Amino acid sequence: MFPCLQPDIVFFGESLPQRFNDLAAVDFDDCDLLIVAGTSLAVHPFAGLVDFPGEHTPRLLVNREVVGEVDARMRSLRLMLGRGGGFDFSAESNYRDALWLGDCDDGFMELATLCGWGDELREMCE
Repeated sequence: MFPCLQPDIVFFGESLPQRFNDLAAVDFDDCDLLIVAGTSLAVHPFAGLVDFPGEHTPRLLVNREVVGEVDARMRSLRLMLGRGGGFDFSAESNYRDALWLGDCDDGFMELATLCGWGDELREMCE
């Protein structure tokens, strides 16, 4: 009989490891850019992580659809309650959120190309 094996991942419905909670404040305080990719942002606590970095930290969503955005009234209410306002892609009030819609592989290739790393990434992928 084999012992029960569990991979080193968090399954749906499981809590994040304590190590995550211990390091989240430190890591997000040092965050210069938050990149969120390939997610529905429908499952908490992960869905709330977009609000962990500082108020002026740029955030990039690379995804097939817009997720994690709330309307202006709900954003104001959530911010008053200290819960964060999610992504804000509206032209009037957005000052830090960027959106790339499409497949993640294509989005990260575009990002690498814009940063001057496109050839290096293509070479690594071959």
